This record gives sequence, C-alpha cells and structure tokens, in this order.
Amino acid sequence: MNNSKPFLRIENISKSYNQGTPQEVTALHKLSLDVHEGEFVSIIGSNGSGKTSLLNAIAGAIKLTSGRILLNGDDLTDTPLYDRAKHISRVYQDPGGGTSSSMSVEQNLVLASLRGSRAGLWLGVTAKRREQIKNSLKELGIGLENRLGEKVANLSGGQKQAMAMIMATIIKPKILLLDEHVAALDPRMSRLIMEMTEKLVQSHGLTTLMVSHDMELAIKYGHRLIMLHQGNIIKDLPEAKKAQITEQELIDEFRQLRHKEEELSKN
Repeated sequence: MNNSKPFLRIENISKSYNQGTPQEVTALHKLSLDVHEGEFVSIIGSNGSGKTSLLNAIAGAIKLTSGRILLNGDDLTDTPLYDRAKHISRVYQDPGGGTSSSMSVEQNLVLASLRGSRAGLWLGVTAKRREQIKNSLKELGIGLENRLGEKVANLSGGQKQAMAMIMATIIKPKILLLDEHVAALDPRMSRLIMEMTEKLVQSHGLTTLMVSHDMELAIKYGHRLIMLHQGNIIKDLPEAKKAQITEQELIDEFRQLRHKEEELSKN
C-alpha cells in the first residue's frame, strides 16, 4: 500500500502446541508479515494452515514459542490479552461472540464506547451519546435504531454481527481482526455485513486483517491477499495482482497443495 515503516510488524513467529511430546503440532512456523497503517489484508488457507493462530498471536490469546510482534514500534510480544484489547478489536464467527446477550443494544454500545475509560456505565448513557448511537445504527438500515432498549438476545444473527462490528470500531482500534465474521450468516446478511465492514474500515482508516474461507470475498475485499499453508505465508498478492486472480485459480492451488500432502504421506 505504501513504503513507509510498517504499523504492524510480525517477526519470525512460531507457535507449537504440546511441545516436546509425540502430539506436538506446529501452528505457526517462522512467519513474518509487515502491515502498513490503514491496510486491509485478506487471509486465506485450508483448515490447520495457521489463520486463527495468527489472529490469536496478534490479539495475545496465545503465547508465542518464538518471535516478536510489534505495533507502531512497541513490542507487544509479552503484553497480555487484556492490555492489547485496549488497542486491538476482534469480531468472531459466532454472531453472539462480540456482544453481551443479557444487556440491551444501547448498553452494549455504550460499554464499547467506554473501552479504556474509567467512567462507569451509568455515566455513559447521556442524551448526546444516545443520539450518536442512534444515528450510527440508523445508517445500517436494519432497524436497530428503534430497538435501543431491547436485549441483544432477541436480535437475529445478522443484527448481532452488525452490533459486534459497531462495538469493535466505535472507538477506533489500532488493529481490527475479523475471524470468519460472516461465515455463519445467510447470503443476504453476509453481503450487508461485508458492505458495512468495508465502509467502517475505509471511513476510519482501520488497519484490518480478515480471515475468510470464502475465496470470492477474499478477492473482492481488501488491499492485499495472503495465503497460509502449514503455518507460513506461501502467497502474498498486492491489490493490483489480487484483482487479476480468479476464485478458480485459488481453488486449484488448494487442490495442488492437498495433492502434494497426500503424496508425501504415502512415502
């Protein structure tokens, strides 16, 4: 996207589970990646390729075996998840994963807007804040602005995911992680949430990493496409080259990789 100093730098990271045992599994293997501020990176790969482990490593949900992660020059490698959460937002595949179902729509959004603040929830629901929230919801066009007092548990999956997206971006995060965030939705809601995602990412200039199994979405959205295999990056396409690749070409690459693995397992 540009040649300036990378905003997010992942240096030679590895992650092994059950290390030193017969059940040892390597999820990430000496992986390095530079992401510039405001860049939107789509990430694809087969099951077990390391996609979710990469997001977990950035978020601080797992402890690395080796390597470093730096954000805007600051070393986050040993920073715990709860401290990184002040700067890194994540939206999960489960539509209810980013919201509190027992709280109202308004309470969820106010709580998200107070992230990193010492103010209590009761101080957050001012008339001005309520109006801001209502206007943000109205832009979605799915009627949530009329359901501020309703519990999130009563919303549809798509509405919950829309809520999760707003909550993740209401206070501009330094990094936005999207973990298969439309995979559980029907085609219409998936399209709506992706359009909403693109709008939020562009309007806020968010540095974003999106994991997806959907080749069409991975090609359509983002400035860059990377493919993971066996815990490392095997393809890194900038926007111009990404626009030229087809969904079928990516599928064929996955098939070739699977064939090679099957051949190796026979030997």
